[in-house]
Amino acid sequence: MRSSLTAALLLLASPCMAGDWAPALSEFMPLESATGRLDRSAAGAATRQAEAVAHAPAPPISQVAVLAVGSTQAGGWEYMTSAGQLSTVLDHGGSVLRVVVRQIGYGGTPVASLWGTPLSRDAQYDTERLCATPGGVSKDCLPGQTIVGWLYYFNLDGQHDGEFAFQNTSLNAPFNTARTSIRIR
Repeated sequence: MRSSLTAALLLLASPCMAGDWAPALSEFMPLESATGRLDRSAAGAATRQAEAVAHAPAPPISQVAVLAVGSTQAGGWEYMTSAGQLSTVLDHGGSVLRVVVRQIGYGGTPVASLWGTPLSRDAQYDTERLCATPGGVSKDCLPGQTIVGWLYYFNLDGQHDGEFAFQNTSLNAPFNTARTSIRIR
């Protein structure tokens, strides 16, 4: 169940795009894993991620958004494409249910919940850096690029619906808390 959506389409259609953040994300990870870890066998990508470093003061969180919900019942990723989208269009569930949240800016410890119940830290099974590029933002961080945000991946396997919520507080002034949520049908 691999997404083939290109970066521009993915984030230009995102509900919380802000000005210059026209990223170049090629696709989300596949929804393939019984253990909660996705197959990330591309050693080159891991090396590029490890070499990326921050080069400026950490910006506060300027936005958070649920980018996609994926499940076996829906047949893959459903991308959130409308500003202020309150609910998924597709019915989700099955053995695999995942959520991807994009955060622009630096936060402390992200908190996610389903139906108001906080998820365990293990539910956040992966985090990917987003780096500033001349064309916007990219998951493929190269040495010398500035990290400007994160993609957080959450495992809700075994669930079939619910109100998913995410929040994080900036690490620096103004110490604002940004929130987003989506009703998973």
